Amino acid sequence: MTALVPIGGRIDLAAGQVYLYTEPLSIPSGTVLDGHGATIEVPQGDSSDSLGVITASHAKNITVKNLRIRCNAERSPNSPQRGIFFDHVTDSTISNVVIDSPRTSGIRLHHGCTGNTIEQVTVTMKLDPVMAGEPGIPVDEELVGIGLVSATADQYNGLYNESLDRTLALPATTLDNKVLNCRIYGGKHGIMLYNANRNTLSGNSISWTSHRGILMSPTADDNVAEWNDIREYGSTGIHMAWGASRNTIRYNSISSDHTIWQRDGIKGYLGTNDNLVEYNTIGGNNVNGIRFAAGAQGNVVRHNLITGAQYPTVEQQQVPPEIHVTIPTTGNIFEDNVAK
Repeated sequence: MTALVPIGGRIDLAAGQVYLYTEPLSIPSGTVLDGHGATIEVPQGDSSDSLGVITASHAKNITVKNLRIRCNAERSPNSPQRGIFFDHVTDSTISNVVIDSPRTSGIRLHHGCTGNTIEQVTVTMKLDPVMAGEPGIPVDEELVGIGLVSATADQYNGLYNESLDRTLALPATTLDNKVLNCRIYGGKHGIMLYNANRNTLSGNSISWTSHRGILMSPTADDNVAEWNDIREYGSTGIHMAWGASRNTIRYNSISSDHTIWQRDGIKGYLGTNDNLVEYNTIGGNNVNGIRFAAGAQGNVVRHNLITGAQYPTVEQQQVPPEIHVTIPTTGNIFEDNVAK
């Protein structure tokens, strides 16, 4: 794929054309990339190890639409890391894009990304062998459909030790983005909010993730996850940890008959405070329908319908593996939930 230069603020691909990837397509501010149904394909054996097939950095008012990106990570283990990688990009839109077989994530909004919309995007990732009931090495922990990410204090829990001291956390810089009506299949996590605040996740369909459907950790605050359909996850439908606070989780449909570990419909632990969990429907073979633990305080859980779980609602101090936090789990309210 030769370098494509915007003409009059546009890059228009030819409908039905397949463009072979040779280097990242970098999009400047104010550009519309319209694929018109074209495909960008990473050739077998590519070893570029770039940040993404399509990239943008310190830019604004970009549109990427009507495009398919075949990353072919299974055939090219050192291929581009992501389908689309935005770094410090604002007020931009990604819509009607299909991303196949990314190496680490379909789309990543990385540090300083604000006011962006990702809508009607489909990301298909490798299915973890454990989800297929087959032996094998679990897929990469970072294999995420859509990730919204800010810098963190370290590469593990991201903010603090077992004291749950939020003063050690770095401020979020990826803010006020929307992920709407997307479809995500396979991989480790469907949508990840990693120290990302005030984002909206609505109307998304997430299935066959080997770990979490939606992951909010660490310090993912003031986000809204609503009207999402989350199916066949290996661990947790919606997972909040390491200080994720003041999030609203409502009107989601969550169910899995393939839970393997942890086995929660919705979970918050390790300093997840003041979250609202309401009007969700949870089914499948979860052990816990909704669980708050390990220093979680002031959460409200109400008007949820929970079927099939061994323990519909749970409040506990420690969770395995034992993380001995010094702050008690207290002040959580469970009311008007229905268990069947």
